Amino acid sequence: MTATTTGRSMRLHTDRYGVIWVGRALEACRSLREGSKEAAALAEIQEARDVRVLGTPENAGLIVELYAARGLRGAAAVSQVQVGGPKACSPGCLSLRPEVVLDRMRFGNVPGSLGGWHALGPTDYISYLLVHLLRAPVAVDWGEVDSLLAGHPAWPAVSFLHLREPRMAALLSQIVDPRWHLDPCHPERGNGLFRFLGLTDIPLRAALIGKTCGNARACRAELVLGCLRCQYTTPSQSWPRPSDEEHSSATSAETLQAMQRSCRKMMAFVRDVWRHHADPCQRELFVPEHFFPESGLAQAYRKHVAKLGPLFQPIARVAEP
Repeated sequence: MTATTTGRSMRLHTDRYGVIWVGRALEACRSLREGSKEAAALAEIQEARDVRVLGTPENAGLIVELYAARGLRGAAAVSQVQVGGPKACSPGCLSLRPEVVLDRMRFGNVPGSLGGWHALGPTDYISYLLVHLLRAPVAVDWGEVDSLLAGHPAWPAVSFLHLREPRMAALLSQIVDPRWHLDPCHPERGNGLFRFLGLTDIPLRAALIGKTCGNARACRAELVLGCLRCQYTTPSQSWPRPSDEEHSSATSAETLQAMQRSCRKMMAFVRDVWRHHADPCQRELFVPEHFFPESGLAQAYRKHVAKLGPLFQPIARVAEP
């Protein structure tokens, strides 16, 4: 287990009320009550060299400001900004008092690829800027959202499936980062993300019949269903898009299971592509031939990625088997 204990390290966290809290080594945690804005927090890091922030939706604006400030202040600025998922501290830590959260942020033994602490990079910045824009209490600039989506690490999957951008942008902002939903002991399983999105029997059934009020998971499941409904094309007949009749009926167990399989396959594809392009080590975390047994689909996906531009070229350059 590692810990940040140097005098020039800092931890920042925004609580559920929008108040930013600051933690330093050998100092008591405190809140910025008079100016609980990102600018006040930036003034606190003038002497810090390393900053840690949890990658939560509440911290999205703070992370965006830290990334921008790091670029403006040059070499004398913060040497590293680290972000990590809630599991980087401990399960359920976000339900604790901010002082306890900041204290637990000093430690972490989860790899960055599985939701632990890692350096904030350009792909992380795009993801958090999208979250920040959609959470802002002002009218959403959908033109800016569209430009962010075109550089988002999940964009190759979104554009390959021809998913409708506004719904998918809202869904990506809910997920924040797919690594946050991984089980460090079983990273090959996708159950964590599926549970978060409500792709289990009870919330999915509630979403299908429109009973989502007060049920966060059912609301997220309804968002996934909306993306699936508005999918302009499907890659192949082996990946069917449920009909409107199937959407309107949730009485059949077979219908529910079919919807669940379609939603999970779509989100597994988005998740794996997102993890691949967000990996700072540029490892091959997604192989199209493994996801699409049909050779034609794998080749079509590689050609699609090659047309997107330099940001998504690495996966297209991988030698085909």
